Amino acid sequence: MDAEKRNPFEYDKANSLTAAQILNYFIDDHNFSRFLPTGKNIILKGSRGTGKTMAMLYFSFKIQNNDMNLKKDFSRIGIHIPCKNPIFQKQEFLLPANESFKSFIIAEHFLALNIVFEICNTLKDVKELADIDVAILEKIRYKFSYLLGAELPNVQNIFEGLMLFAQKESEQTQKFLNKKDFDSFYSISYSFNSLIIPLMNCINDIELFKVSHFMLMFDDVQDLNIYQKKVINSWIAFRDNKQFSFKLATTELNPILVTSSGGTILENHDFISIDMIKKFQTKGKDFYELAEKIIQKRLDLFGINVSAEEFIPTSEIFLKELEESKESARKKAYQKFPSPTGTQIVDFIAKYGRAEYFRNRNAKANRPPYSGLDTMIDLSTGVIRQLLIPLYWMYDTELSKSTDYSQPILKIPVSTQTEIIINESDKYWGRLKNIHNEVDGCTKEQAKYLYNFFDNLMLLFRERLLDDSISEPRAIAFILTSSDEIMMEKIDPLLEIAFKGNYLYARLATSKVAGKLDVYYIPNRFLLPSRGLDPHGQYARVSLKASDFINAAYNNIKIPKTNNTVDDSQQTISFK
Repeated sequence: MDAEKRNPFEYDKANSLTAAQILNYFIDDHNFSRFLPTGKNIILKGSRGTGKTMAMLYFSFKIQNNDMNLKKDFSRIGIHIPCKNPIFQKQEFLLPANESFKSFIIAEHFLALNIVFEICNTLKDVKELADIDVAILEKIRYKFSYLLGAELPNVQNIFEGLMLFAQKESEQTQKFLNKKDFDSFYSISYSFNSLIIPLMNCINDIELFKVSHFMLMFDDVQDLNIYQKKVINSWIAFRDNKQFSFKLATTELNPILVTSSGGTILENHDFISIDMIKKFQTKGKDFYELAEKIIQKRLDLFGINVSAEEFIPTSEIFLKELEESKESARKKAYQKFPSPTGTQIVDFIAKYGRAEYFRNRNAKANRPPYSGLDTMIDLSTGVIRQLLIPLYWMYDTELSKSTDYSQPILKIPVSTQTEIIINESDKYWGRLKNIHNEVDGCTKEQAKYLYNFFDNLMLLFRERLLDDSISEPRAIAFILTSSDEIMMEKIDPLLEIAFKGNYLYARLATSKVAGKLDVYYIPNRFLLPSRGLDPHGQYARVSLKASDFINAAYNNIKIPKTNNTVDDSQQTISFK
């Protein structure tokens, strides 16, 4: 068996995994799974790599149908619909620029045909259909042909015939649109009501699917154009939806909720919104537990009989020096509070103990020995793929040193952990310099400004970490203050690029002003090791003036160090 197949931490996109791998690797965190395989409309929100596609694929009927341990359940039919399909990217949707109603009709037509294709692509391999009376299938074929006024291909598998029908209709539509023969197209265009609902009714005529509910799972909705998004919202607004529901996965923090008719779908009324990012900072938090389960399951599947903490050990030298630093912080605490009350001493150590470790390091020393399960989870910033990538390369590095490929790797040495973490951190900084090559719409100048900002931000975090006069020295998040509309016009484009590139995450947090919510920003923690910073962080955020952000980005001016921070309880991260 080659080395790659023996690596437990494969991190391919979920679409690239086999059904067996998805069934084996998937970890149910009981957050979205309470709602996803139900009749409710759901919007999953989260950055790339947070497990949206994995969740949708796992609950799709095509994957569930492959699970030999499950009793076949035909009451819920999950249809995975990838929005990166070339059909969805056709520029012809935008042809009638001044006649939006035409664009909506074209968008709905292609969306409906693609849904037909994916439904049939899912059902064509259902083995139980082989036992159904041919006469019943022929009756359904005739019924569907009659309702559509179209002749279906006379192939043995009715669902394969419907797939051919959808493909042919898409091609014919393309020809009409290329000729700009819109009037002819309108007479043959399909909608959800004229195509999808009749199809579902016909499928329900089959005893196997008599009570089936179709969960239409649109993946990567952020890649759809404005017309397509509004059309899907119009479908979500349907009130009579016993036969179907919609599950949308998007990287957008604030997805469009407007319908094609100008209405609005409402959260908790028309749909439920689920954030795929979990609390991640310490043991006992959602993401920590999920991450530990993911690592442990991968180890177990590959016969590596050790715990996740044993597999990714923490540097003994680090632990020893950290305890010494905490003791140093304890002495300072008693100097500050000679007659302590309550938890003053404990709180002081929790706040300054780790900072003491970084302050006491020799200025000429190498960067800290980044290692341990806690560090790996901290660095991931709550993103599953960012957890798996360094583990993959750590395992691969140790495998390359091995002389016996038949034996699994039982432990990743601290030296290898540190090496890979630093390498990955350096890669992030390298990518940041050239982010214009990977984020659509980003210019080379904007890439430079964004690099300047993060460079100065890390310098600020380091100065704060080493300054014993700072009250929250390990704060590695920030909030923007003293901003106005003109300033935000310069800042927002850079923030958007950082979000798209997975360099920055954002969430809403309670403000000092009663009843007000502030947006607070968390840099990708993989930026920190290259600068010798502590990825663990603490429950606080730095208040950053908008003018300082602009000066740091556009003029490469150092961000002033202040003691202006806000304590925080580190709730769930969301994404722009």
